[in-house]
Amino acid sequence: MKVVGFDLDDTIYLHWDYEKILFDTIAKSIEYKFGFEKEKVFAEMQKLFDAKDFDRLFDKAVINSKYELPEEWDEFVTSKILPFYRNHKPDSKLKPFEWVNVLLSQIREKGCKLVLITNGGAKIQRNKIELLNLSNHFDKIYISDEFNPPMRKPDLKIFEKVLEDFNVKANEMIYIGDSMEKDGACEKLGIKFLLFSDYKKLYEILDIAQ
Repeated sequence: MKVVGFDLDDTIYLHWDYEKILFDTIAKSIEYKFGFEKEKVFAEMQKLFDAKDFDRLFDKAVINSKYELPEEWDEFVTSKILPFYRNHKPDSKLKPFEWVNVLLSQIREKGCKLVLITNGGAKIQRNKIELLNLSNHFDKIYISDEFNPPMRKPDLKIFEKVLEDFNVKANEMIYIGDSMEKDGACEKLGIKFLLFSDYKKLYEILDIAQ
């Protein structure tokens, strides 16, 4: 194996650990602006996040909290909530799963190239990578929305770009992620896929002593 790739959210770290920081501040701003109870709105945000119902999440959180959207709501979301969500970098550090740093170092010691391949907005994902202190672990980082047009998994273009950049065949790469639908699409190219919960199999595949 020559290249080992990882997804980011819910593979390297718990995605909710990042979102809850932003959601808490957003819920506070909604309470301050409109008087809607912060705890109710935040709880509905978390439910929607857990259900992976991300489309107009903030609208739905307010509605599900039994409030009517105010007349000025859309302008508030556009001018305040979304810019904050997309650009704010929390002060607190994120923590990767406990196995991550050791395994990444061992993979590098085996002589494999390491890549990070993630869907998402460029600024948001770069903020996460910085907070997780990951940059030095990877030979190259691929963020879907840094490409024009974006290369979002399960589209195979981003995987094809990795193979091209490292001049490797599909069977010389393995990819680990949390979504069979999006991350597992790499198998259509012949790239071996592992769910992040099976990360221990990498030790056997790469002949690494645990």
